[in-house]
Amino acid sequence: ARVREEPFTLALVELTDLGKLNRRDGLESGDAALVAAAHVITHAADQVEGSACRYSGARLALLIPAADSTSEAVLTLLRDQLEALDGQPRCAATAWRPDEEGHDVLARAREALRAEAQRDRV
Repeated sequence: ARVREEPFTLALVELTDLGKLNRRDGLESGDAALVAAAHVITHAADQVEGSACRYSGARLALLIPAADSTSEAVLTLLRDQLEALDGQPRCAATAWRPDEEGHDVLARAREALRAEAQRDRV
């Protein structure tokens, strides 16, 4: 983004109950929850020519090549569609800021995801 001077938004989605779902209903159920979440995220990526991927075990990522009302609309739609899925998905997003490196944006997105988890526990 710094080289091209084009902002982006990074969203992380975590299936917070994936382990519980795997233990209770089997690994196939957990896999199905991941696939369902991946479909939602991939569809959102397709809407804005973004990129979707599996970030880690229970986390998926969406890179949106914008940091404006378009990205906000996609994030709202993403959150709405994730609510209906198994695995209790949680979503947090952050936009790139000038003079930031990619790892800075990722760190802020992970921190936003942790903050969402804290709010859920309260």
